Amino acid sequence: MANPISRLLATVGEINLAIGAPMRISTVGM
Repeated sequence: MANPISRLLATVGEINLAIGAPMRISTVGM
């Protein structure tokens, strides 16, 4: 069984990348 904490961190990291990349681009666009 995978470590729940590491799985949670991986999920948060994926979400952060998915949200952070467009946000960074839009911020640069502004």
